[in-house]
Amino acid sequence: MSGHLWTLERRGQRRFVDPYRNKVWSSDETEIREMQDKIVARNKTRFALADVFIVTLGLSEICEERIGEQWSIVNRVPVRGLVGTHDFRSRVLPTSEVVSLIGGIIATIRSAKSAETAILFTVSPVPLKTSLQPRDPRVSNALSKARLLSGLHECLEALGDPYCHYFPSFEYFNGPNQPKMFLPDGRHVRDAAVDGVMHHFLAAYCAPELSAPGAEGLKS
Repeated sequence: MSGHLWTLERRGQRRFVDPYRNKVWSSDETEIREMQDKIVARNKTRFALADVFIVTLGLSEICEERIGEQWSIVNRVPVRGLVGTHDFRSRVLPTSEVVSLIGGIIATIRSAKSAETAILFTVSPVPLKTSLQPRDPRVSNALSKARLLSGLHECLEALGDPYCHYFPSFEYFNGPNQPKMFLPDGRHVRDAAVDGVMHHFLAAYCAPELSAPGAEGLKS
């Protein structure tokens, strides 16, 4: 299935960009459509083979493009050099919509897999760098993460599904050890911090013989 494409023109060169997937582009339209088809086919195969699903939620501040009569969420903000007329908007998903979207993810998995298939949700600790909203990015980041966390917990509590789980990676990275968890730029996490959080993950969900080496310093 071939999807929607953006056409970019810079310095006399044209390229085609997939607005739904990061870093998928080509100077040849036929090639990128073949790439899209391969990605869809590969994802279907992986979905069929999976017996556990880990879903990481990133942000609730979204960018949408109007395609026909519908608004479609895109993976990136509008980029310089777009060819043609495009209609974009930015908004922060209300909690009710976050609840609905997460419920849709669970329903999609449940429709194809056993009711006992484990689904594990996390929220990314990585903050927004910039915001399309008329506010400081730090405020936008706090609002974005708050909507995700509130909607996720509301959805899981309402469903009461014993095979849906929440792993608090966001809380681990932004807890009392937060200064040790991030690099000086405040956005990228330290390798040692990842090891520490993985120690907690493996202890909670994996066989005892699995461990994360080098995690001793950040277990608490």
